[in-house]
Amino acid sequence: MNSADKPASSHVRCADCGAEYRNYEWVPGTPCPKCRSNRFEPVVRVSKASDYESADRSGGFALQDIRFGRLAQWAELITPKQFQRALFQQSQTARQGVQVPDLASLLVRQKAITRREAEAVVSALVVEPGDAADIEFGLAAVRTGLATEADVERCRKIQERIAREGGDPPPLPLLLCEKRVLREAEAVALLKRMEREGKGLIHRIRVSAGAAEAPAHRVARWRTMWHSPAARAGAVAFLLLLAGLVWYRGAASAGRSHVAVRCEHCGAEGGAPLASAWPLECPQCKQKALYPLAVCTQCGERFIVKNMMGYGTACPRCGSTKYKLLTGDVDASRYGPPASAAGRARE
Repeated sequence: MNSADKPASSHVRCADCGAEYRNYEWVPGTPCPKCRSNRFEPVVRVSKASDYESADRSGGFALQDIRFGRLAQWAELITPKQFQRALFQQSQTARQGVQVPDLASLLVRQKAITRREAEAVVSALVVEPGDAADIEFGLAAVRTGLATEADVERCRKIQERIAREGGDPPPLPLLLCEKRVLREAEAVALLKRMEREGKGLIHRIRVSAGAAEAPAHRVARWRTMWHSPAARAGAVAFLLLLAGLVWYRGAASAGRSHVAVRCEHCGAEGGAPLASAWPLECPQCKQKALYPLAVCTQCGERFIVKNMMGYGTACPRCGSTKYKLLTGDVDASRYGPPASAAGRARE
């Protein structure tokens, strides 16, 4: 028997019937002892992220799954297509009334990611407030003009509050993206630059996953590459791109600072700051049901957006995922009238 085929004591769970066994002698292909399902596999070990393991997935994917997928994408361990497909499968599983697996276990089962890589990402979902990599990332974001000191401090206070309440504080790059201070491309650009220096969140994940080079080898490789004109040209292009992102944010920030909103409960509409903590309380019905309003670029339908990160959001009329938030820099009239107005016109 090969060493890879020898039984290993693992915490194993069946994805079909939900049965769990600890210290179970398991090898690949072992069926569930309870229902004989082949979807009987070890649970991804969670060393720190208890919120990830206990997240409510009864309705499909959880916020912790989105965070996991983002970090795995940023570290180039999975592709955007694999991420979106896995989220869709979680939603479909929930509709079937079957226990929804966490995103890490699902991607491991599909061989999109190794167990070691999944565990590295899950561990990186939790940081201690004041983490050195977080502090350096915040300084870099402020230094490049992508965030203000107030933005960074607000996210640090959120981390501290979560820690006080016994939760798992997420890393600063994720929080800055979720609060719409940074775009993903901006966060990744900063993290990649830190990775090249042998530090930061992505570097931490890739080292834990065994996907990174030893620092000495990496430095030697970069020194060799720098003598290449193509490498120098690439570095200049990266700096120009970063400068362009900073300029674009400054030029467009005034128009994007507010967004149109609609109450899911009573239908009242208005406006609110884009960086609000959604949902807001409706001034008319006093329910916390006020969400940003978007327009579908395919059919012109207006609808509320609950997931500000965009994952799993589609037009309720035509099913398109192509939409724009109704901010000051969006000309909604170019996408046609709202569905209700179009209906009245036909009548």
